[in-house]
Amino acid sequence: MAKVHEQAPERTERSEAEQPSTGERLREHLGGTPWVIAVKLLLLALVNGFVLFGVPRMTEQRAWSMLGAALVAMVVMDVVYLRRDLLPLKYLIPGTVFLLLFQVYPVAYTFYLSFTNYGAGHILTKQQAIEEILEGNLITPEDAVRYEVVPLAEEGDGAVALLLTGPDGNQFLGTEEGLTLLEEAGDVVREGEQIEQSVPPGG
Repeated sequence: MAKVHEQAPERTERSEAEQPSTGERLREHLGGTPWVIAVKLLLLALVNGFVLFGVPRMTEQRAWSMLGAALVAMVVMDVVYLRRDLLPLKYLIPGTVFLLLFQVYPVAYTFYLSFTNYGAGHILTKQQAIEEILEGNLITPEDAVRYEVVPLAEEGDGAVALLLTGPDGNQFLGTEEGLTLLEEAGDVVREGEQIEQSVPPGG
């Protein structure tokens, strides 16, 4: 009987020198020269930074739909522009984003607003409206003391001060540092005449 000798299959292994480097694999995956890849990554980083910069603001304003759309658009652009096999989408994505942003969104938002009472008087919540009213309005207490006010200016630097005369005749000099009794403030001259501390009747 003839003996059949089985030959072991030859192993065709590539040497380490033949293995592609990390840079080559990256260029093969992303496509393009190193400069093109660097510009592509820089632009994607700017887009991602712009979206992430607006996330806290959109969260504060509770704009959940806008936040979700921005994050989805960011992820889609990253996937499309970081893959070499999605070349057609690289030309379709920019136009699609602008179409949704400037055509579809305004129509959808206008349709949504037509079923609400949104207007100048309904932009803020009730609590926000109360805070704005309290901050933007000054209320005089019933027991407030009213003073007669005369504006003054200091010689030299022209700093503005106020001469306050109370209902009891006491006078004060008001500056950035606060109120000071007129007799403690030094010489105060108005139109060439020195103003002296008034003494209330019977004082």
